[in-house]
Amino acid sequence: MSQYKPGGNFPTVNVTNASATVTVLGVDATAEIDVGDTFFVNGAFSGRYDVASRSYSSPNTTVTLTAPYAGATAAGAIGVFHRDFTSGLNLPLPYDGDLEFAALNRRQMELVDQFFQNPVWTSSTKAQVGNAISMLVGADSTGTTVTNSTNKIGRLGIPHYLTAEEPVGAIFGNSQSSTNQVAIGGGSSLFNAATLVEIYTGATTTTQTGTRRTYWNSAGRMLVGEPTDDSTCLAQFNGRIKATDFTTAGNYISINDDTAINFTAPNGSASTGFILVVSSNVSTRNAILWMRPNTGGASTATLYAGSDVVVTTGVLSGTTGTDAKLNISAHTDGKIYIENRAGSAIRVNYIAMAAT
Repeated sequence: MSQYKPGGNFPTVNVTNASATVTVLGVDATAEIDVGDTFFVNGAFSGRYDVASRSYSSPNTTVTLTAPYAGATAAGAIGVFHRDFTSGLNLPLPYDGDLEFAALNRRQMELVDQFFQNPVWTSSTKAQVGNAISMLVGADSTGTTVTNSTNKIGRLGIPHYLTAEEPVGAIFGNSQSSTNQVAIGGGSSLFNAATLVEIYTGATTTTQTGTRRTYWNSAGRMLVGEPTDDSTCLAQFNGRIKATDFTTAGNYISINDDTAINFTAPNGSASTGFILVVSSNVSTRNAILWMRPNTGGASTATLYAGSDVVVTTGVLSGTTGTDAKLNISAHTDGKIYIENRAGSAIRVNYIAMAAT
């Protein structure tokens, strides 16, 4: 039975305009009418109300509504208390013989429309869809409202393999007066942390699955560029790396005879620093150097250089430096030049670190 019918009949009620108090005449309805039930006066077209509280004092039950009654004052009217609702969106569930079916249907449509404008998924997370931002997830840290100058929390999780466990953390967001935090893979005690966080990219717009480009494992190690060793390195990079204060070839680069390569030094023409050059062919072509590819004047200093290495300044184009040698130069354009005049192709790797 979706609506309260003591003895199979709808109860009679007294209602007063502008008052939230409803008197249910001659019955103790406190065991049957509950907070959150929907109330109508049958045929009055006076709006829909929800029950805020109820109490019994013989011979009548007094019900307090969540809003003052807007209809006309009436004594002995037929009162409709609707009690059955869906578990998700709290939609009224009417049955045969129920009154105010049109009003119940209108309430269902209002709730569905409200949900799609501003869905509430759980008691602590709200998702809003539409407009310029496709989805906005989160609410006040203390509830489901969005209040100005209040800490906000947003959580996206994945059901755990074990249903008794907390969800796996996907994204956790926390906005406070001085901090906007985004955590991936955890960050909240309501989550079980992820043991592996990965990033994939595809070669084309129709590539399925894609290729793993970087990941963090459960030991806290970061691996970039399709790496293979996730057991020893705190961070492993496979490929060319360039950062503000650090530049590396990543892998050995082949340089043909009478050919030069160059790269911009860390911090460019404003930097001084150190460079390590290693040849995979001959150990006499290895070097550790201090270099200043600066607009104010290029200079170099040799900390160590094999017998087949010549250190200089200026642009090296392939046949500029000393013949039969591996020439390494700093220039005022902020670049380091490596020139092969050894007589055959060589393979070199380099690491450059800025000192300023």
